Amino acid sequence: MKHTLSNPAFDTKQIDALRRHYQTMIDDGDLQCASYIMSRGGEIFAADSLGEFLGKENETKKFKLDSIREIGSLTKVFTAIAVMQLVEKGLLDLKMPIKLFLSAFDKPGFNEIKILHLLTHTAGLAFDLDLQKANGIDLTNENEWVAYLVNTPLEYKVDEAWNYSRTGFVILGIIISKVTGMSYEEYVTKHIIKALGMDRTFFYVPNALKSEVCIINNNESEQLVEERHPYFPNKATTGLYSTLKDIWKLAEMFRNKGRFEEKKLLGKKTVESMLRNQIKEGLPFYFFGAPREKGDFGLGINLWPAGEHYFMSEGTFSHLGMGWCGLFSDPAEEFTYVFFTPISEFNPHAVLTPLNIVWAGIE
Repeated sequence: MKHTLSNPAFDTKQIDALRRHYQTMIDDGDLQCASYIMSRGGEIFAADSLGEFLGKENETKKFKLDSIREIGSLTKVFTAIAVMQLVEKGLLDLKMPIKLFLSAFDKPGFNEIKILHLLTHTAGLAFDLDLQKANGIDLTNENEWVAYLVNTPLEYKVDEAWNYSRTGFVILGIIISKVTGMSYEEYVTKHIIKALGMDRTFFYVPNALKSEVCIINNNESEQLVEERHPYFPNKATTGLYSTLKDIWKLAEMFRNKGRFEEKKLLGKKTVESMLRNQIKEGLPFYFFGAPREKGDFGLGINLWPAGEHYFMSEGTFSHLGMGWCGLFSDPAEEFTYVFFTPISEFNPHAVLTPLNIVWAGIE
């Protein structure tokens, strides 16, 4: 069945089911609010926002489709794009060892880590640095952060396991800055955010728009006014703020092999390599230190498993962000789904259960 804006080949009963699911969670106190966008063939056919959020000074505000929200680890997708842009320009190569850029990595174990390993979470690095043992260390200082990192034992040998790591992407942010002569944030803002026309995406939200940011706890309120990340030297692993529509543009850029409308961020073959599995057969998967179901992973992008648990087609790509939000795109169905479910702690009923509700509507 041909899908057009007026006939997207989608069972609207599943849109109603999604709204009921979110609304029940809101009514039960499990969510403050939620929002989503669905599109087929590049045309948005369903979008909605539900609920209210408790902003600064306990002020209740309506959650809108264009509300700005911190997107957590979705920031890593921007970092991966930046790395691949520099690979296209010949300034980086995925097989380059990190010690070429950071001499502190020229030591056993760390000297084997390459850019490819950081992009694919196979460098053996821990999820995060131990903040409790970092007394007296300024983790916002690049040199001190790197020195502390390389004096922390690797959790695995290089290419021995897929171990989700925030630290690996901070390193990529440092490398991006070194090879471009710009701060990581400046490079991404110029060559990705502005280049793609993401008008409501920021590392630091302008004062005039801070009242439009969805805040659900005191920690988020404090982070909004900070001028830097409290324990990273850059924001390459987390820290961007964005909207549903802007994240949708990013997902559509990938689905369209590097282009969104007339804008081009990456070459076709570059995107194809990013969306190709880079993990060798049999590698164990760990997430937040716990074993995770094995799957495929590209260059900074999750390749969501299809089959028994989920209804998505092979080739579906995605990324989640703590807080929580996500982009999912199914190229075989020309279908993209982006959502915000603002919660402090991960809740699978808010983040994962809706996926099958949504994909069940595709006709």
